[in-house]
Amino acid sequence: MALTARYLADKSALGRFPHPKVAARLRPLLEEGLVATCAIVDLEVLYSASGLDDYEAVLEEWDVLGDVPITPDVLREAIAVQTSTSAWASTGCRFRT
Repeated sequence: MALTARYLADKSALGRFPHPKVAARLRPLLEEGLVATCAIVDLEVLYSASGLDDYEAVLEEWDVLGDVPITPDVLREAIAVQTSTSAWASTGCRFRT
């Protein structure tokens, strides 16, 4: 599958899907195939499965999402972004929620 996703979903974003405002934002992106996950997110979500049936259900649901390959360059960029947002947050600024 060619990578067409524009958004990387994490466990917290997808876990908030039942909230109407979150669903209103995510649903169109999911329907258009613009949301992907990566192996790290997949492992985190699957770790929270309550048993084998839940685990297999999550795997099946997750199969519709694109996959972003995690390479050393991607990890370095993620660390750089995390560093800059941590530095920004330490100034007292906060993200709007």
